[in-house]
Amino acid sequence: MKESLREDIYKTYPEMFTQSKEISCGDGWYSLIKTTCDTIKYVCNLNACKPPVFAQIKQKFGRLVMYVKYHNAPFGKKNIDVYDIISDATDNSCKICEECGSDNDVITRSSGWLTPLCRECRSEKTKDNIYDLFVSNLITSGEIAEANRITTRTKRYVKAIIDAIVDELEEVL
Repeated sequence: MKESLREDIYKTYPEMFTQSKEISCGDGWYSLIKTTCDTIKYVCNLNACKPPVFAQIKQKFGRLVMYVKYHNAPFGKKNIDVYDIISDATDNSCKICEECGSDNDVITRSSGWLTPLCRECRSEKTKDNIYDLFVSNLITSGEIAEANRITTRTKRYVKAIIDAIVDELEEVL
């Protein structure tokens, strides 16, 4: 997540981020995190209790995971409500693109990491992955001795070909 978005969350909910300021996920989940924090704050105000302190917020196995610490809070209904809110956010994160925040045609796919992405972001990631694979295969196969021998013009040409192939495949599928 961009530093500016993280800082906005920290400034808006300072009582929830007193110990650790670690948010490690895509920008697309910014609104989900803010909505979750707003809901937790509301429930805690209703129950006259302190909100939890987040130890860490991150993407894990294609889902938003929010680790919390309660300090000197008795376990009871108010804690259960907070955990239910966090659980709902985790469940909803699978339906929201981690990159852009769209909820349109989101699928969790793996390209090393499980990541929920919308069609548009999947397309961009696919193009980038194919391009990187193509260039690395050229370099390792001896076709091109060094990476710096690939000119900018060649890179643009290869990228245009890959974009056209992926776009064509998306129309067929």
